Amino acid sequence: MNALSRQSIKAHLGTEIIGKRIHLFDALDSTNSEAYRMALRGGEEGEVVVTDRQLRGKGRMGRSWLSPPGVNLYVSIILRPPIAARSAPLITPMAAVATAKATKGISGLQPRIKWPNDLLINEKKVAGLLNEMRCKGDAVDFVVLGIGINVNMILATVPEGLRSIATSLREELGHDISRVALLKALLREVEGEYRTLLAGNGKHILRQWEEFSQMVGKVVEMSSFNEVIRGRVKGIDSDGALLLSAPDGSERKVIAGDISRWGDLP
Repeated sequence: MNALSRQSIKAHLGTEIIGKRIHLFDALDSTNSEAYRMALRGGEEGEVVVTDRQLRGKGRMGRSWLSPPGVNLYVSIILRPPIAARSAPLITPMAAVATAKATKGISGLQPRIKWPNDLLINEKKVAGLLNEMRCKGDAVDFVVLGIGINVNMILATVPEGLRSIATSLREELGHDISRVALLKALLREVEGEYRTLLAGNGKHILRQWEEFSQMVGKVVEMSSFNEVIRGRVKGIDSDGALLLSAPDGSERKVIAGDISRWGDLP
């Protein structure tokens, strides 16, 4: 049930764009690095890179992503959207929504999106996204959409410092789930949300993001460019920036940062 094969992934996949070619590896430095190299060599839109383990998995801001073999999903997708670079930030909430929908559909669990690119279950991280883009002038050349999901990982096997902040679908459900089924659901959801993006319906993506995030109206504390920021979440805009109402009544637009606390804070 948990073995990955190109044949099992392609069987009845039903997509037209995402997954037209699937590259499956036993091990890679990272799927994003491999997909980026492929894209530079002319890799086509919708090509998917999957590996059973990553030797140097990448997270945001140069952080590493724990990537044990045989239990999780490590996936990168090449996109070549015919859009201006200024519109590309919508790809991050698009990917988050797709990942949340696939995770919920397969597991029955209710994930929450934590801005900018994490998925939480019971306030613990179950998935993360890392998008890398190359432009030509003002236009997007390609985007590598990287997604890592903790599927059947057992927390007792990971470093002790991660056990309080990470989880897996298996830990939450009490049993393994099929990585193949989850991957196929993920590719279908990415294709659906990507079509929505290309159709110019970014507002629908943002509405779904807000539904999954459950952050609107909550107070957050975060660090951004060496500044500690506190405010009430109003939503995200078409640039993917977090919109906050500050304690002094002013409005803040945060384009990058790490949220340390959020919820019904005083």
